[in-house]
Amino acid sequence: MAASTPMSDFNKSSARIAHLIAKICHGTKKSYTYVEKKSQKEITAYKFECLLLGDKEGVYMCGFLKGTQQQVNDAANKFKDGQVFKLSKISLDTWTSTTSISSPKAFRLNLEKTTCQHIAANDALAQQIPLAPVPPRTVGETAKVTTNKNQDLLAVVKAATNKRTTRDGIDIIDAVLIDDSKAETGQFATVLVSVWGDEKVNLIEENVGKPLAFFNLTIKMEAGNRVVNHYAEALLLAAPDSEKTEHLLADASTLTGATNTV
Repeated sequence: MAASTPMSDFNKSSARIAHLIAKICHGTKKSYTYVEKKSQKEITAYKFECLLLGDKEGVYMCGFLKGTQQQVNDAANKFKDGQVFKLSKISLDTWTSTTSISSPKAFRLNLEKTTCQHIAANDALAQQIPLAPVPPRTVGETAKVTTNKNQDLLAVVKAATNKRTTRDGIDIIDAVLIDDSKAETGQFATVLVSVWGDEKVNLIEENVGKPLAFFNLTIKMEAGNRVVNHYAEALLLAAPDSEKTEHLLADASTLTGATNTV
């Protein structure tokens, strides 16, 4: 077996020669409809998406497969959560902009066109991979974003306010997120995120003062203001077991009560 390339060293140039070891996590099947321009018929499309965990905490990227409903079902059966694969002759999504990819390694790997060799769970390389994705970016970094982009974030919910319901009956709540990162003023940085969806609103309210993992935050600049949304279809989870989570839990009471914030 050829030597593996750490995902932390992976880049676009090395895609065709790299041999990545990756663990499947949060695999989901999705379907969506669109109107085909030529025929003007409504088409239902299917896809499988997952996160591919790399060699160390905070290193992961996205995997996907598009096809028929049966092909997507087969992919979900093959790429089950926790299974590990050696990936070679890697094919990347070339039509999705990097700003729309929220993972720290901003790539979408096409599982259909990539060679995927299953590795046993007791393999030494497989056992070295973290159990869950740990978003590495900080609140301070997120608060400095000045362009439209998507991003993952692990942070403490400092407060939850302004709960409301849209005309379509969707609950929304504003969550103030914080970690120990600082703004240029020396104050703790915070970011306001509007969280959409009944279950997610409940999760926010139940976890004030605790860290949560937000995947696929949508950041948009509107009239010079930063607007951050976490829509209903995006993933919101309890903070994964990790060094970063332990650090946030240790500082949670200080961060929740902090007044020197911006």
